[in-house]
Amino acid sequence: MPPKALQRVAGQGVSPGIAIGRAVCIASSEEEIYRFPLAAGEIEAEQERFRQALALSARELQKVRQRAQDELGGELAAIFDAHATMLGDPVFVGRVEQRIASEKVNAEWAVHRTATEMQRQFERLERPEFRERGDDLRDVARHILRALGGLAHHELSEIEGDVVIVADDLTPSEAVRLGRENVVAFAIEGGGRTSHTTIIARSLQIPLVAGLEGVTALVTDDDPVIVDGDRGELILHPSPAALADLEERLRQQAAKESRLEPTRDLASVTRDGIEIGLLANIDLLEEIDDAVRFGAQGVGLYRSEFLYIEKSPELPTEEEHLAAYLELIKRMRPQPVTIRTYDLGGRKIAREVLETREDNPVLGLRGVRLILSRRDIFRAQLRALFRAGCEGDLRILLPLVSGVGEVHEFREFAA
Repeated sequence: MPPKALQRVAGQGVSPGIAIGRAVCIASSEEEIYRFPLAAGEIEAEQERFRQALALSARELQKVRQRAQDELGGELAAIFDAHATMLGDPVFVGRVEQRIASEKVNAEWAVHRTATEMQRQFERLERPEFRERGDDLRDVARHILRALGGLAHHELSEIEGDVVIVADDLTPSEAVRLGRENVVAFAIEGGGRTSHTTIIARSLQIPLVAGLEGVTALVTDDDPVIVDGDRGELILHPSPAALADLEERLRQQAAKESRLEPTRDLASVTRDGIEIGLLANIDLLEEIDDAVRFGAQGVGLYRSEFLYIEKSPELPTEEEHLAAYLELIKRMRPQPVTIRTYDLGGRKIAREVLETREDNPVLGLRGVRLILSRRDIFRAQLRALFRAGCEGDLRILLPLVSGVGEVHEFREFAA
């Protein structure tokens, strides 16, 4: 088979750096769904695994229907009859099995892609009762995916070597977890410069290119790819010349960093003789090493919301808060450390982590107002902050204070 032609996909470089690795696709709109290539001899077994998941889903749906009938009555329970019908729909089932065979992919990926395509077809229909069938199909796909997860579970650790995650989108918690495995870069269809996922990629020093529309349909799992966060592009099927260019740029970057590293010991003084303290802003504890390495005179801002993101959908305990804060203080002692209490804007994350139901939590209930309204949640964080403050120069920053009354109310709460 002749080698595939080099292809450049333009996007937006939102986290700098360049990396090469093996592409692994994830459909991450709701669950993480990896695309795994199959050998020809594995196709029949994968189709059978899909059929077993259908049978398991049908049994689970029957239990749900019975429970709904017992608690809500037959009229509402009948909603689940449509789901049961779709599980046996020869069109849907046939398309999934065909995709497993023709694309040589795992059942999870085939279910997700097939359901997405058919749902879009329903959405184009004028009659609302037909469009609603698309929602039913999405729910059915979730049942099947959960069943597949119980029958066989794929892990990223199964893949050897450096991995480039290619996805329609990534949640911040996914970026944190994947960035701590053998992932060297991200390439996503969504995202932007100010998203929390982008901030995490920068913190982990992982190149990320966003805005790559339709990229999950272009990338195969068997070929190497280059993520160029500096130029904002993804290179598919890189040629020897492209690889040589990458190696040369990496060499030049390493040489530049070596030349600049001695400057960390120079005094931070303006031309008119005023000394400026340079402190590090960090999101993840992994950044402490770089802050120390580059001579930071303390931590000017630790964004504690990323501790919540790492634990999502759970909330960090008081002891987990304390462990993180103590590590910051001990590594930076005797320099000061400023920790900002939780400030996590954004509709999706706010709802996932704190179950807020505002239309726009970015502008409304956030910062100190959120702390004062959900004291049960933030008491653990404040207790940990006060305990950690006994071990070093700890300062607490309250986010988005709009008036002195909020400060007085917070002091009363914290007393």
